[in-house]
Amino acid sequence: MKHKGFVAISYALLFLLFSFPLIQDFSSSIVGSGPDPYQYIWNAFIFDQELSNASSPFHTDMVAFPEGVSLWMHTYTPIMGMLNFFIGNPYLSVNIILLLSFIFSGLGAYLLARRYGISKLAAWICGFIFAFAPYKTAHLLEHYHLMLTGAVPFFILYYQDAIGEEGLTIQNWKWKPFLWMSLCFLITFFSDYYTSFFLIFFVLLSLLFHYSKDFFRSLNKWRLLGFIAFIWLISHFILEKLYFMKVDDKGAMYNSPDLLSWLVPAPNSWLYAQGFWQNLRDSAGQIGPNEQVLFLGFGLSILFILVLFRAKSRHMQLLFLSIAFMLLCVPKMRIASHSITYSPTAFIHYIPFLNNIRNPGRFVAMVALFLPIFTFYSLEVNRLFSKWKWWLGIFAFVMIIELKPQAYPIIARSDVPQELLDLDLGPSESIWHIPTGYSDGFRAAGTFDTKYLQEQMEHKHSLLGVYISRLESEYFSGFKENQVFQYFNQESNRIPNEEELESFLTEFKPGCILVEKHRLEEDPYILQKIKILLPFKSMKSGTKYNLYYLDTTSYNSTK
Repeated sequence: MKHKGFVAISYALLFLLFSFPLIQDFSSSIVGSGPDPYQYIWNAFIFDQELSNASSPFHTDMVAFPEGVSLWMHTYTPIMGMLNFFIGNPYLSVNIILLLSFIFSGLGAYLLARRYGISKLAAWICGFIFAFAPYKTAHLLEHYHLMLTGAVPFFILYYQDAIGEEGLTIQNWKWKPFLWMSLCFLITFFSDYYTSFFLIFFVLLSLLFHYSKDFFRSLNKWRLLGFIAFIWLISHFILEKLYFMKVDDKGAMYNSPDLLSWLVPAPNSWLYAQGFWQNLRDSAGQIGPNEQVLFLGFGLSILFILVLFRAKSRHMQLLFLSIAFMLLCVPKMRIASHSITYSPTAFIHYIPFLNNIRNPGRFVAMVALFLPIFTFYSLEVNRLFSKWKWWLGIFAFVMIIELKPQAYPIIARSDVPQELLDLDLGPSESIWHIPTGYSDGFRAAGTFDTKYLQEQMEHKHSLLGVYISRLESEYFSGFKENQVFQYFNQESNRIPNEEELESFLTEFKPGCILVEKHRLEEDPYILQKIKILLPFKSMKSGTKYNLYYLDTTSYNSTK
């Protein structure tokens, strides 16, 4: 128990080092850049807000007012909201959950490695790689839900306890570890649907291995290679036909990482950020800051290749899981952006429900778990370097240097403009940003800046626009049919008539219009439109926004 505490503390300290400068303002800032980080603190805020009002935390009218939106299909991370319900600080709630997830991801992988008899230091390295893989520290810039893997290795530990060596039968099923395994899955379900899928795939792949291993062991090396080649060839021709028939794959083939990505460090790497490495990233056709990151460190890659051809039967399940998840990462295989073939695993992207994984590179999280364990297990079983125990300490240091990210940008509570903290609105009045819009992970109508979500946490008034992971098409069509929205978003030149304007004010109840100063400079006609068409009580200018308080008590002023 004592050494487990030391392991947990070491991963906690590494999180504070790797997430620097978050530690300087842990309770009122988050790391990240781009549009996505704002939604996680907002998620925690909304969960607490709705639950405190005795409402369902899975629906809110704080956005897309007055109808509101369902949050069931949103990247909602309820586990962060649950904590925020008790401590009432979204920034701190998010950071605590992230810290705990990194700690338990590392600790769980450490315990899983120890189960295979791996030495403590080698097991610590396995836990470090799973917890701090470049895939995760790159996604920490904007996708916090992908960090929430703390329950994954514990699920696998309890799965192994529950199923035993004989396979999935009622007779040998152990119910106590099954209940713990179910709890781990429930935690994952309330954390991230991608990781929930990973656990489902782990179970399916484990059962596939268990029930097919005797068949494959009956084949000699050449028959096994011939069987794999036959399956691969047939799969390639079928998948090629599906691709050119434009069967919907949810964008998975487009998002499939280049094979070079296994050798290309993340763009936010502290050691490999610029120069040759940036050119290599360009050659690999990396289309974003994180979705093509498969790199696990050159040190681990060299060791994996060293032990790959020394694998014995006792290693096979770990090797099978490592390679299976590697193939799941690259359904459409490319080298330097040139298409080569398809992995047979690409079929899942044409199966309803399973094809919700539209960023297949995210499967690398499971590679980061199984591949290090297979590598160090093989090293120890084959007694490679057994006389040179000191090399593990050097290797651990090299891996920390290799995987360390650059210092992160910070989003702070103090970024919210002071004028929004002093808004003078009634409790039922909403805020109308000009321009505004409706958007989700696939579509957009108008413009909605996700920093409005952070600002809402301070002013606590409903917004007319929305960003949410999934929206029904009716929201977009309704927005596009609304002449007032279209006119003020400059998407229509027709001036709304009196009836349209009054209907808009009655339905949406805007008490204040917010226009960012730079937008007034880009379009000086916005102010003219507001003065001519809308009744207002006062206009104020702040450091970042111009505020227009509407007179919503007298719609006759629009006539």
